[in-house]
Amino acid sequence: MSSETLKTRLRAGQVAIGAWLTTSSAEVAEIMAAQGFDWLAVDMEHGSAGVNEAFGAFRAAERWGVVPFARLPSSDPFLARRLLDGGAQGVIVPVVEDADDFADFAQHLLYPPNGRRGVGLGRCNLWGAEFESYLTRFSPIMVAQIETKKGVCAAAAIAALPEVDALFLGPYDLSASLGAAGDFQTADFLEAVATVKCACERHGKALGIHQVAPVASELEARIAEGNRFIAYGTDALALRHALAAVSSRRRADPETTMKTICVIPARMASSRFPNKPLAPLLGLSLVLHVWERCRLARCFDDIVVATCDEDIAAAVRAKGGKAVMTADTHPGCVDRTVECIDNMDLGLAEDDLVLMVQGDEVMVTPAMLEEMAEAYKRTKVPVVNLACVISDAADYDDPNVVKVCADLHGRALFFSRTPIPSRSRAKGAVPMYQQTGVIAFSYSFLKAFGRLERTPLEKAEQVDMLRTLEHGYPIQLVMTQSRLLGVDVPGDIGRGEALLRMDPTTRAYMELPG
Repeated sequence: MSSETLKTRLRAGQVAIGAWLTTSSAEVAEIMAAQGFDWLAVDMEHGSAGVNEAFGAFRAAERWGVVPFARLPSSDPFLARRLLDGGAQGVIVPVVEDADDFADFAQHLLYPPNGRRGVGLGRCNLWGAEFESYLTRFSPIMVAQIETKKGVCAAAAIAALPEVDALFLGPYDLSASLGAAGDFQTADFLEAVATVKCACERHGKALGIHQVAPVASELEARIAEGNRFIAYGTDALALRHALAAVSSRRRADPETTMKTICVIPARMASSRFPNKPLAPLLGLSLVLHVWERCRLARCFDDIVVATCDEDIAAAVRAKGGKAVMTADTHPGCVDRTVECIDNMDLGLAEDDLVLMVQGDEVMVTPAMLEEMAEAYKRTKVPVVNLACVISDAADYDDPNVVKVCADLHGRALFFSRTPIPSRSRAKGAVPMYQQTGVIAFSYSFLKAFGRLERTPLEKAEQVDMLRTLEHGYPIQLVMTQSRLLGVDVPGDIGRGEALLRMDPTTRAYMELPG
C-alpha cells in the first residue's frame, strides 16, 4: 500500500490498523509487517530506535506493502525531513496544541511551491532514480497527536488544516492533563474525546487512538467508537504475549512437569467488612475480579476458589469457575487453602506449586503471578511471598496494612501491623514494604503448615505467615514497585475502583461501565 492509497482510505472513512515498533530490530519490524498491518510506526518518542534503525524498519515495512511511519520524539521539522528522506511516508507528531505551529511544521515537510522542504537525493526517491515522480506526487501523511487539554481546545483548528490527515488521541497523557491520570470515564475526559471526534467529523479527518492491549474485542470496541487510524499494540507486547504462550506449554510427560495450582480463599464473615467477596467494584464482585485476573496468568494448571459460603461458590460457578467448599472454622486463609488442596485430591508431587491469592487482592496482575511462579522455581525456597513498596504514609500507619522487613537476601524477618521499620530512625534509607496476600507454597510445605501449632506472634499480629517464621521456615520475598490494594474495609472500595479503571489488565476481562 502507498501513502496515497492510505490517505484515500482515511478520507473515505475506512479503518487503517497499525502498530508501534518500539524495538530497534529490523527483523522484528519485518515480522510485524508480514502480519497484515496497514501501517507501522517506528516509535522514536518512547522506543529504542535511532535514525539508522528507523531506516531499516522503513525498508522492512515497504517489503510487505505496509506504509512506514515515524512517531517523532518532538515537533522537530529537521528530524522529520531526514526521516522522510530515509523512507518514512508519514509522521505522527506528539503534543500538538496549536494550529499555526503545526501549519508551520508541515511546511517543512512539503516541497515548493506548497512548502519549503529541501530537495535532495535519498532513499525516498531511490537516490534520484525516481526523483521526478517523488517530487511531484509524494505528500506525507501527517497525524497530530492530541494529548493535552490545550490540544483539545485547538482540535477544530488543527483538523481544519489541509495538511492534517488524522487526529490521534493519547488517552493516558490526555487523562493526566485533565487531572485524572488513567481514568477514561470522567466527564471531562469523555467530553474531550467527543470534542476531538466532532472536529474530525466536521473536517473529514480520521480519528485515531492507541489500543494498548492486543485484545480483539477491545479493537472492535475502538472501531465502534468511531476510531479509524488505530495503533493496535506494539512489537514488544506482541513478542511478550507470544513468548508467554510458548512458556506456558507443558511437556507431555507428567512425571517431569511441575504442576501449578492457584487457590483463591474467600469468606463472607469478615469482621471488618461483612460479605466482602461479593461487594461490587465497577459492577463485578471483588472475588470475581481476582478470579478473572488469575485466569489471565499463563502459569496455572488449575484455578479454584476455596470458600465456606455457598453464595460465593454459586457466583464463581455461574461464571464457569471452580469452587471447593471448606470448613467455616479456619483461623486464616492459609489453613483454608490447605483444606482445599486436600479436598481436591490432585495427586500433587512434593515440589508442585500451590499459589494462594487472597480473594481481596483486586490489583494483582498476571505478570506478578507468573513472576511468583518463576521465583519459586528459581529460589527453591518452600514459601515465596509477594511484597510491594509502601509509598503512602497513611498505609504505613494503617493497622490493616501488614508491614514486612527483609534481610539482605530478601528473606522475611518479621511481619507486623505496627509501623516497621522505625521511620524516624531510617530517614528514608530503608525501604518500607507491605505484605500482600499472594503467597506461593511447595505442596510439601503446605501439608506441613496444616500440622503446625499456631504461634504467639501469629495470634498477636493476626498474620499467619508468622507461624511459618516462628517454626523456623524461611520465606522468600518478591518485591514489586506496583501498587497493590487488599480490600479490607468498605472505604477501600472507592480506591479499588479508581485503580481498576487505571489498570490495563481490567480491560482484558471486562467492559468498563460509564
